[in-house]
Amino acid sequence: MKKILVALGLSLAAMSSQAALTFVSNGSTIATNAVNDVTGQGVGTTYSTGNLFADAGDTIVFTNLASLTEAGYTNLFINGSSVFSNKSGSGDTYSFFSALGGLLTFSFTDANGVTFNQGSSSIAVLTNPSTFGLVDQFVLLLDDSAALHTDFDDHAVGVSAVPVPAALPLMASALGAFGIARRRSNKAKAV
Repeated sequence: MKKILVALGLSLAAMSSQAALTFVSNGSTIATNAVNDVTGQGVGTTYSTGNLFADAGDTIVFTNLASLTEAGYTNLFINGSSVFSNKSGSGDTYSFFSALGGLLTFSFTDANGVTFNQGSSSIAVLTNPSTFGLVDQFVLLLDDSAALHTDFDDHAVGVSAVPVPAALPLMASALGAFGIARRRSNKAKAV
């Protein structure tokens, strides 16, 4: 009976597993203005620069939000083999499993060939994207090197974490424990 209760506890833990992204600001905050308003929807918000971290076992989903950008030049978002352009593919997604967790790896490259890695002062993070009708995610905003002003509206990419794969190993171990307990119970009854 004790083993069954342990297995039940593991299965409950698996079901309650939650994904989480953590943003650590470096202290720089960018206020919106007439130039820096992300197609007019971001007026009255602030963005921060810093780094995004994922929990181990999360599936990270990047979503191209090209429709929110106002850049005249073509900018690219790059994560592994996934590339999003600010000129097309709005709504396209790319997912990957973050087995170890930690600092997310991504970059933006602008039309001048300048690459901005996570943590760059040219990448801002909108931590409350409800302004755009988005929930449970962060929005990455790029200020490319082509402009003479600070306007974090040159490319936008949503980032969210999905907890389901993180729960699968726990669920599998719980089901395995149930199976072992049942097998031992059946053996004991047979003897």
